[in-house]
Amino acid sequence: MVASVDGTRLKILNLLQHQGQATVDSLARSMGLAPATVRRHLDILQRDQLVTFVEVHKRTGRPEYSYYLTPVGQESLPKGYDRLLALLLEELTSLEASDLRAKSGREVMRQLVDNVAHRMVSQYQRPGASPEERIAALTELLVQQEFAPEVERVENVVRVKLHNCPFRTVALAEGEVCGMDRTIISAFVNGPVEKERCISNGAHSCSYVARLTP
Repeated sequence: MVASVDGTRLKILNLLQHQGQATVDSLARSMGLAPATVRRHLDILQRDQLVTFVEVHKRTGRPEYSYYLTPVGQESLPKGYDRLLALLLEELTSLEASDLRAKSGREVMRQLVDNVAHRMVSQYQRPGASPEERIAALTELLVQQEFAPEVERVENVVRVKLHNCPFRTVALAEGEVCGMDRTIISAFVNGPVEKERCISNGAHSCSYVARLTP
C-alpha cells in the first residue's frame, strides 16, 4: 500500500515529478524553506521509499545529492486506474460481436482505448471553436483527468508536457493505453502529434509537439 502524503512532503513530490530531479538547495529555494527542513522531509520520504537519490559529482566541496521519485513515489500521486477500468468495461460491453470477430486481443484493446479517448474529447469539444478555445478545452480535459499538464503555444506550434500519468503502471505495460494522450491531443489540434519523450522510454514525463491547424 502506498503511504498517504500531504503538506510539505506532497509539495516535494510534486516538484520532483515536474523537475525530474532536484537537490536539497533547489527544493529549498522553490519552497521558501530552510535546507535543513527540506532534508528532514526527504529523510521521511526516503524511509517510506517514495524518493531516492544519486550523487552529483562536484570538483570541490562536499558531495551533493539529487533526489527523484521512485516507482512507489510515482504511484503516490494522483492515479485513475478505477476510472480507466470503468471506461474500458463500458466500451467493451457496447461492442458488437462483429467488432470482435477476426481481431486480435491487442487490436481490440487499441479500439477500446481509442473509443475511450474520443469519448473524453467529445465532452470538451465545441463545433466552431477557435484555436484558443480548443487549446483551453484540451488543457481543461488534461487537468480534469489528472495529467498535470503544461501546455505552451507559440503561434501555431503547441507543446504539451504531461507531468503525471494517471494510468502509469498500465501504460508502461500496454502501449495502447500509453497512446491515449496522443489521441486526445491530436483531436484538439486537428493533426498529427509527435512524441518527444515518454515515461515508457525512461523519461520522467511525457512530452508532445504538434502544429495547430484550423
